[in-house]
Amino acid sequence: MVREIDREIKFRAWDVHRKKMSYFVNVYSEGKDEPWWGADHKNNGQSVECFGDKNGVLMQYTGLKDRNGKEMWEGDIVKDWDGPHHFCVAFADGCFWAMDGREGVEELGINPQHWTVVGNIYENRELVKL
Repeated sequence: MVREIDREIKFRAWDVHRKKMSYFVNVYSEGKDEPWWGADHKNNGQSVECFGDKNGVLMQYTGLKDRNGKEMWEGDIVKDWDGPHHFCVAFADGCFWAMDGREGVEELGINPQHWTVVGNIYENRELVKL
């Protein structure tokens, strides 16, 4: 049986030049020679565009919230409620996973209240070994 999840489709991007996370909804992509994406949104009253993998890293909202009600995104670092290890949220094989860079992998959606978001891999890289 396939479980349907009704979730809001949202995106965020890490701006590699400004070293800042931006949150937005509208994403578009076009072009044939070199794949790229762009995002139009207002961030603190300023219109921003990011293009391609050289300028930003695009991440999607999982549709899940952690045990404190905080949204979980690709690239987030989550902590297991009953252990000392940190995991990275990643999308693979059609679903979101908590991965620890060693062996530990668990499907994030099975029990999202099992996790606490403690940061992300761009602003808190020291929390995980990738």
